[in-house]
Amino acid sequence: MVTLGDLWQAAVIAKWNDCHSVEAVIGQIADRVLTHAKRRGTATLGHPVNSHPATFASLLNEEHYLLGIPPPAFRVSERRLVEIDTCDRLLVDSGFVQQSFIDNKFPVDRIHVVRPGGDLSRFYARGEQDVDREVFRVVSVGAITPRKGHRYLLEAWSQLRLRNAELVIVGPATEFSARIWRGFEGTFRHIDRIPNDQLRPLLASASMFVLPSIEDGYSQSPIEALCVGVPVVVTSNNGSADAIIDGVNGFVVPPRSPSRIAEVIQKLYDSRSLAAELGRNAAMGAARSFNWTEYVRQVLEIHARLEHQSPIVKSGSISQ
Repeated sequence: MVTLGDLWQAAVIAKWNDCHSVEAVIGQIADRVLTHAKRRGTATLGHPVNSHPATFASLLNEEHYLLGIPPPAFRVSERRLVEIDTCDRLLVDSGFVQQSFIDNKFPVDRIHVVRPGGDLSRFYARGEQDVDREVFRVVSVGAITPRKGHRYLLEAWSQLRLRNAELVIVGPATEFSARIWRGFEGTFRHIDRIPNDQLRPLLASASMFVLPSIEDGYSQSPIEALCVGVPVVVTSNNGSADAIIDGVNGFVVPPRSPSRIAEVIQKLYDSRSLAAELGRNAAMGAARSFNWTEYVRQVLEIHARLEHQSPIVKSGSISQ
């Protein structure tokens, strides 16, 4: 079956110009482009946005089994593995993704971790007046799928029964949503979609942000919460955990751990001063860390290294 990805790759190859290095997001959507690049003597940099296909499939298959729903359509195809093998180096967004490729035998010295930036112009630090003092609000942002782990947040929330508190889950419903929130209807507020200009005020009003992912290469929503100045709780299977300093700007919990999630929520519910301190730390850290200019600098540095190993450079076949 010919996919849109195949048609895109054919168009790229048809208009190919030799170059020193090429970078492509990988996931069975760039295998032919990367193979062509290698044949032409171009160095190849693959950018996987999720964990290694074998890790991804294992985590999702297990989660679907635990939820009692049909297994996902995702499979580890030969094309995906060939695509990875075609990469001279990998550019990954997080330590979680890096470790998944190391676990699946990709050489560690050929993997570069560069943390993405954040949109500080849109998700800027909140003021004290933005926080809702009347309601302890926990916000989660992500599509309602098994991969995002909402079931464990709902289980944690149901254990607590907090007064003057609400859980708000923002994200489009999917065919899995009914199974994920079964038994928890009425215990949370669901917003299917929200414009970006309305998301920041919601985040700014929150006491904390939680995204208990089963698999997430590097989710942007926790980063947006940090930029606004909200304490963040994510799992170790979420690449954005790299941005969390435990007990300073949030907490990192194990995947599938409703009891641990409940413990952290209770901790911040009991100490609003601690929640406020973590929020301030989050905003200050975000201003220093989520810099797209620095991201670009590091990526260009990786390309410079690749260019020196390209056969095209050695042969001088591209005019400078």
